[in-house]
Amino acid sequence: MTLRITKIKSTEWAGNGFGADAAEWSVVGTDINIWKGASRWTATKDGKTFARADSRSDLLEVIEYKLAKAQ
Repeated sequence: MTLRITKIKSTEWAGNGFGADAAEWSVVGTDINIWKGASRWTATKDGKTFARADSRSDLLEVIEYKLAKAQ
């Protein structure tokens, strides 16, 4: 299984002196959203944390494993 992601929100300047808001992606065919926090990448599903990892590629591997395990 190979996951595809699509950007749903571009990076935006926050205008608050703290920098920019990160871009967000969605895993195609699911309701899983991906974004980068201060130090880790996070995937959310139905508003709850689904997975976390240190890099986006590692996060996609974790998501792929969890989705395969759920089937």
